[in-house]
Amino acid sequence: MASILETISNVVTPDMISGIGKKLGMSDEVTRQGMALANALITGGLARAASTDQGAAKVAELVEQADSSVLGNLSSVVTSALSGSTATTEQLFGNNFDLVTSSVKKATGIEIRPLLAMGAPVVLGVVKNMAGQQKLDPAGIAKLLQTEVKGLSRRDGPTAKSLKELLKPLEAQDKVRARFTDAEWADLQAAPVNAGALIMLADPSGGGGLGKEIDALQVAVGKAVASSAPTDLVNILFRDGIPTSVVDDLVKSYQKTDGLIMREALLTPVSAAMAAVRAKGVKGEAEAFQSLLTATLQQVASAAKEGGFLGIGGTNVSDAEKEALDAVSAALAVGAS
Repeated sequence: MASILETISNVVTPDMISGIGKKLGMSDEVTRQGMALANALITGGLARAASTDQGAAKVAELVEQADSSVLGNLSSVVTSALSGSTATTEQLFGNNFDLVTSSVKKATGIEIRPLLAMGAPVVLGVVKNMAGQQKLDPAGIAKLLQTEVKGLSRRDGPTAKSLKELLKPLEAQDKVRARFTDAEWADLQAAPVNAGALIMLADPSGGGGLGKEIDALQVAVGKAVASSAPTDLVNILFRDGIPTSVVDDLVKSYQKTDGLIMREALLTPVSAAMAAVRAKGVKGEAEAFQSLLTATLQQVASAAKEGGFLGIGGTNVSDAEKEALDAVSAALAVGAS
């Protein structure tokens, strides 16, 4: 039986390649290479996404929604898809989508986005046909995709080599994530929010001041992400940013809570997060994570003046906020050698 990618290449005619190339301003050979790489990227992205039970279920949903008759009307599908959305591949690669597409551009000179938009419905349609013929469940679809990627080096060495290089950063990110349990990962992602909320609640600034503090938290985390590599822990944790509503809702949920109870509830997961990254992080990760939290909290504490009247007077960091900063510093120091 032909593989997924062989099935597609067998029905793509030279005239179709030439027509696509003209639309995109590429030669026939570059178009052929780009289509092969785009289809391999989609297949590799699906295989990577299906590597967990939850991911396999989501991939199976995508497959179920696909058009299984796509190969019978490939020319019109390709024409419409070239000007269509890359939503499916963006969903597969998440915030790595720009990293992947820019890496393709840098390595090959090919603008791969329109070819990904074209290839996604085709690959999914072929997978749907094969899954139906073989009566595959989500685990079976995952195995089909993973077998396809493993066999690519035998069928198309150059494309397989390019795919391997393009997926390396993503595989490195997966290895970082795999070092931590789901509970530890949740604590790590929540740490700036929990610690920031403690500062905000220590000396409430009111609506306008709270907004400035949330903005300061988001900007500080964004700067840390921007200055880190795509495979760094801080980048992977916070590349999606921190929604305003998450911080605002947390602060509101503790506004009427006893101070000691609130402090324990917010600091316990911060200490747990720091302990996890110290225990399981590689060289430099614990320091980078602690620096992120420290810098972020300093920015939050300094964002709005406390104790003034109508914007006059007041201090950037109140005594209550200094006390909260000390409490966070103590929580971060627990377990430090």
